Amino acid sequence: MLNRTSEELGRDLRLYSALMFFKLGKLSSGAAAELAGVPRVLFLEMNSSESFRMAKPSLICDTSLLLYLGRVGQAALRPSFFEPLYVPEPVLLELAAGRLLRPDTINPQTLEWVVPVKVSTADLEALPPNRLGLGERSVLAYANIHLNSLQSSGFRLSSGLFEEAIRLGDEPG
Repeated sequence: MLNRTSEELGRDLRLYSALMFFKLGKLSSGAAAELAGVPRVLFLEMNSSESFRMAKPSLICDTSLLLYLGRVGQAALRPSFFEPLYVPEPVLLELAAGRLLRPDTINPQTLEWVVPVKVSTADLEALPPNRLGLGERSVLAYANIHLNSLQSSGFRLSSGLFEEAIRLGDEPG
């Protein structure tokens, strides 16, 4: 187990769980310190230490996530879990069209944690045939473009699984 005893691994898991729950606001510093098995002052020092910074994964987002988080007034939840949020231009256009019908539709371009990204027509055409909307296809195409860099960092996704994800997401026309 990565050259760690069961006791060491258990201690680390408790500490990292306590740090995560504290950072998410699910535990007070006292409760988190108790879970971690360390004094509160030491826990607070660990929490502020650069060595305990927890990287947030990035996310490629389609219209639905932003639309519904905006509708329920919870767009601020997203940066708690993911950063940055990559949003393909067709998704931005879908949300802009939504604002014409309903002005309270979220505008992701006003959010500092949103990174607009381009997807070329060639990248969209490289996807297997499907009936997904342009925003959804753009998310898949952007993910497909970056699959090689993800795989070089240890992420694994077979081409069969990618095609199966497209097939399962296919919506009736």
